Amino acid sequence: MQKVNNFRVIRSRMMSSHTGYYKFRAGDLLDNGRYRVVQNSGRGVFSSVVRVEDLHVENRQLVVKMIRNNDTLRKAGLQGWNGG
Repeated sequence: MQKVNNFRVIRSRMMSSHTGYYKFRAGDLLDNGRYRVVQNSGRGVFSSVVRVEDLHVENRQLVVKMIRNNDTLRKAGLQGWNGG
C-alpha cells in the first residue's frame, strides 16, 4: 500500500471501464476488508468520494476519495496530495 502525505492509497478493481469512476455499492469492502462502504458522498472531475466504516475501530467512519481509473486523471488528482 502506498502513502501520499498522510493519506493511504488503496487500490480497487471496482471501477467502471467506460468512465473510470468507482462503481459504488453499499457494503463493498476496501483495503482487504478493513473498510465497508456506507454511502456515496459525491463525485468530481478526478474522483468519487464514499463514506466508509472502519471495521477495525468501533464507531469510526471516514471518507475515501476513489480517483478515476485513468492515468492522466490519476496523476492530476495525486498532484494535489503531493503539494504540486
